[in-house]
Amino acid sequence: MALAEGRGREVEMLTQAKESLEQNLDAQVKLATTTEHIESSLKTLERMQTHGLNNAVKQIESLIRLQNYLGADVLLPDVHHWAISPDFGVLLVHLLDQNRYDAVVEFGSGTSTLVLAKALERVAQHSGRPSAPLLSFDHMEQFQRQSQKYLERAALTGNARVVWAPLQAWRSGETPYYSCEEALWQLRGELCQDAPRVLVVVDGPPGRTGPLARHPALPKVLQGLGDACCFHFLMDDYDRQDERDIVSSWEQGLLQTGRTFKRTEYLQLEKQACLLEVFPLRVSRSSKDTSE
Repeated sequence: MALAEGRGREVEMLTQAKESLEQNLDAQVKLATTTEHIESSLKTLERMQTHGLNNAVKQIESLIRLQNYLGADVLLPDVHHWAISPDFGVLLVHLLDQNRYDAVVEFGSGTSTLVLAKALERVAQHSGRPSAPLLSFDHMEQFQRQSQKYLERAALTGNARVVWAPLQAWRSGETPYYSCEEALWQLRGELCQDAPRVLVVVDGPPGRTGPLARHPALPKVLQGLGDACCFHFLMDDYDRQDERDIVSSWEQGLLQTGRTFKRTEYLQLEKQACLLEVFPLRVSRSSKDTSE
């Protein structure tokens, strides 16, 4: 009996030792997992900080380039929150300088309106031609007045104007959009070229106004300015899924109507952008869909 009791105590002690070892092993495994997770999180944080720092430097450089281009007589407003990123402003200047547009239409006024107006003036001075008209829309009367004051302070109201265009329903199933029809028809009458080149900057309205809020921009402009124009639709905030879906939907609609197009993506920008070049209907070209 004594021997059996002794063996029983030994078994019990061994069992307890085994359980203790298993608990220690579990604790070590959890510690290793936690340590690995912490190390991974630290590396992710380090990458984010590096990316953020690099982007901050890039935006500062773009802002300096932009201000130098516009000159000392034009003071840029704040370029944060709802405003365009400085690198997007540099892209606007580059497009206007390279393409010599006959008109610019902008949905969503603000800092970009000032950049566009000044760049159009500079392009006109270099080319010796009159400045192309800039037609900007804003659905908020407060921001429309503010953007108009930007232009007035910079003496850029000669061929640029900001129109208050409240959002309104226009087609079944579509998100309400700027009431811009009358102003677009007026602009159409001012375009006397055979195949005018028109830049359309799509930076509004805000996404909270509804799903695919900026989708009506393309059909409204095509309807308002006609089939003879060559359009460059520049979509800002292309890093958002809604804006990517809108561009894809535009392309599907263009294919159905026989319009040819070319897509260029600017994924290196802070908020990314996409340029969709829509050729006139009467120009015979093979449809292209490229990304750069």
